[in-house]
Amino acid sequence: MLILALDTSSAASAALVELPAGASPDDASAVRMHAARTVFGARRHAEVLAPFVDEIVDEAGLNGPPDAVAVGVGPGPYTGLRVGIASAFGYALGWDVPVHGVLSLDALALQTAGRTGGGDDAGRDIVTATDARRREVYWARYAGTDPAQLPQRVAGPSVDRPADVADAFRHGDPIRAGKGFALYPEILGTPVSDLPELMEPVAAAVGAVALRRLAAGLTLPEPEPEYLRRPDAAAPGAPKRVLR
Repeated sequence: MLILALDTSSAASAALVELPAGASPDDASAVRMHAARTVFGARRHAEVLAPFVDEIVDEAGLNGPPDAVAVGVGPGPYTGLRVGIASAFGYALGWDVPVHGVLSLDALALQTAGRTGGGDDAGRDIVTATDARRREVYWARYAGTDPAQLPQRVAGPSVDRPADVADAFRHGDPIRAGKGFALYPEILGTPVSDLPELMEPVAAAVGAVALRRLAAGLTLPEPEPEYLRRPDAAAPGAPKRVLR
């Protein structure tokens, strides 16, 4: 199965990833990445995402449509998520293929497990935390693995102030990954790495999660944005009555 994966929950990222027919979903090495593009810390997702897709389709030599599209559903800022999810539906409609959602924090957990899963880190929980702005973080906690051997989410996704979740983040000395830890290390603890790919979710991991969960017969989230709170912009109310 070949998937076009997108994520705009924080970075702007696109990738073409494949799980060959007959490959085991619990074999991480079986997932093949054909091409990928990512801009970390992106703010203008709409300007870079479509060119990224054109580039990776050309680089991979794709002659027909992929089997599906997968998109990170957040949590993330309102505008950024809309770009990725709307784009995913557009490509899926044009190719007449299904579109699947993947929690972006789940993708970041897989990125983290792939970099830190061995040695002294074996068996440790993973906590992912990304920037939610307003002095808050989006976060989720993972313990063990699911039937596809992906990090098993046991808490979250949630959005909270760092001080409100500091004790939970430190309990059991988990592996900490994500920009949320880099922003508030004195409250939440230091992230395991300052590598960009361990700070923000990337599309290659979104695609890998989708491929392995689908191959294992597991469900995926609906391709709908996971905001966790109302957007900053609000519809105007009815005009106030003017007394004369």
